[in-house]
Amino acid sequence: MAQPTYIARKGEDADFAALTVDSLTINTATIEAGAVTLADDEKITLGTGLDVTIEWDTAATPDELQIVPNVDDTVFAFGVAAATQKAFDLKWLAGEANGAASVVFDASGTIVEFNGVDLRIQDGDFLRFGDGSDVAINWDGSKLEMESTAAASTFNVGAASFVFNTTLHGTFTTGVNDTGYDVKFFGATAGSYWMWDESGDDMLVVGDSTLTGKLTVGVDDTGHDVQFFGATTGCSLLWDESEDQLVVTGPADVPALKIAGAGSKSAAAFAAAGTAWTDGNTPEFIADQMYLLLDVGGTVYRLPLWANA
Repeated sequence: MAQPTYIARKGEDADFAALTVDSLTINTATIEAGAVTLADDEKITLGTGLDVTIEWDTAATPDELQIVPNVDDTVFAFGVAAATQKAFDLKWLAGEANGAASVVFDASGTIVEFNGVDLRIQDGDFLRFGDGSDVAINWDGSKLEMESTAAASTFNVGAASFVFNTTLHGTFTTGVNDTGYDVKFFGATAGSYWMWDESGDDMLVVGDSTLTGKLTVGVDDTGHDVQFFGATTGCSLLWDESEDQLVVTGPADVPALKIAGAGSKSAAAFAAAGTAWTDGNTPEFIADQMYLLLDVGGTVYRLPLWANA
């Protein structure tokens, strides 16, 4: 049955409680104190070529609002790009009461804020930086990796506290010249760590340390003091850079230098060798310390020794 046609005269009021039509073309429409309601699985179509459709609760996407372009890479813009820029602040509310959690794009501040909301990058996905994706951060399910497309890249961290568990490619910098931060790497054993102490300008290694490869301190003609301390106060091994000397300081009555090896160290062998001393005294062999105890005219000397195999 055809629907009735209603005509309202220009300048006169028309009050329709309901209007059903198969097709309706409107040049301009104004709705005051009312609403336009579309049933489930109905469409709003934009563009002469059906360029964009808006649908709610379709059979394919139940309980979803779908905004679908007809052409791929269609731009969905909020605001207008012009000399007098006009933009919207955008706010996505999460499932917390009274708007306690949200993601906010502040147009005037040109910043995105996460309030009570986490940003989650799935395994194998990348967080990229730079116009040409210069730096990428990826969690592969077992470790965090940072990769740079540039051969010589610098990673600067300007935070007071920084925890980083990753494989780095390039230069890793913490702080700036004259303003640094503590950096601490923990081991598998409780209480073991490697730490750069910013306030003391010291590198601390607490626990066992193994160095594989060549260790070079300074350069030819310009060296540095290197010192290893013992368990007793005042005992150390020191390479004195200014004196070009290795200084070994041990405890009282024990030679600071102990030379160990696989050669013969029998007391008889060293006693026999001691008969060659000009004063005729035979040196006493101290097996556990590997040194000769020699009394020359009442003065006792302790000489470190070793023997050929």
